[in-house]
Amino acid sequence: MESFDFIEIPETTQRSSCETCERPARTCWCDHIANPKVKLTRTQIVIIQHPNERKRAIRTAKMLENGLENCHIFVRRKVKDLNKEDEKLRHWLEHPGAHVLFPQEDAKTPEDLVKNDNLAKIVLIVLDGTWDEAKKMYNWSPILQSLPKMKLELNVKSLYVVKTQPNDKCLSTVECVAHAVAQLEENPALVEVLTRPLLALCSIQISHGAVKHDSKEFKKDISEFQKDNFRKQ
Repeated sequence: MESFDFIEIPETTQRSSCETCERPARTCWCDHIANPKVKLTRTQIVIIQHPNERKRAIRTAKMLENGLENCHIFVRRKVKDLNKEDEKLRHWLEHPGAHVLFPQEDAKTPEDLVKNDNLAKIVLIVLDGTWDEAKKMYNWSPILQSLPKMKLELNVKSLYVVKTQPNDKCLSTVECVAHAVAQLEENPALVEVLTRPLLALCSIQISHGAVKHDSKEFKKDISEFQKDNFRKQ
């Protein structure tokens, strides 16, 4: 999954932007989006996106919006009062199957939710932003805090190699959702289908001079190892 050799990058001299992914035409990843869009049978994805994320050039929630039929994005810093909220967002937050994807100790796993016969549909609320922004969004949103939580228990390394993550277990939004729906829909193939645009993005960025990034945790471990090694010499 970490090989980038298989992705063909279309050559173009145009400087125009793609209207779908909002990327410059020469770095467009739309050819790698599922076509037709993936239609989930029991899961609805609702992404609450921090306003800062909307401005970032290499955000990944757009990949989900373009590749999933069952996906909606709402731009918010916090969700405090349902009565003042957009009718569509309020509908999903009030849904009996609503769960926030958040790594809380008592959170349910996808397997737990699949086994729950009372849940005909699962509405997965996903916070999109940096890790610090996502935590603030959650802490500032009493509505989100009141909803049941779902967590992922994974042992995978992020494919988002052109961005520095806090640690090796931190995944991008598209990766989190891909793994979540693969388990909720009991369809492991969805991981590859939904993360393919991310692989394309990283391949394109690297071909234009970007370098692979190690996590902050990895860099810290290496630094401490080098210091210990130096002391022993």
